[in-house]
Amino acid sequence: MVTNISTSVKRIGRKRTEKIADVVIGWCKTNMGVNRRRKSPISHFCIKGSKGPDGKTTFGWYDHEDNIIGINYTMHKTLGDLIQTIIHEYVHSMQPVATKYEKLLKVYGYEQHPLEVEARHLAYHNHYTCFKENEEIFKNILT
Repeated sequence: MVTNISTSVKRIGRKRTEKIADVVIGWCKTNMGVNRRRKSPISHFCIKGSKGPDGKTTFGWYDHEDNIIGINYTMHKTLGDLIQTIIHEYVHSMQPVATKYEKLLKVYGYEQHPLEVEARHLAYHNHYTCFKENEEIFKNILT
């Protein structure tokens, strides 16, 4: 199987999605650092569906209280989409979401929210590098 950034992940399942998340989060730790203010190390889980904890349709979310990334694995079409979501949520783990997210949301709304803009930007500009640096690992997971 040829594995590239456009490889479909529509039906890869929870276990392989969790393995991909392990790789991407490891890459993020190495390349973006670790938020040492968190009491527990970052973790993740994958669910089948499209709703986050707030009941809204979402690809993923970050829970700052428990330092956990949630991934709705059935929402992603491609490996690139999945990698971007994981990086996006990891960026939130590095941001001051507990103290600033809600305040900024009231001022800017979601689309122009400075923390969301930063997370989208970093995810978009880093997902391909993450893919290339882990291409063989992703290939092994997906075959």
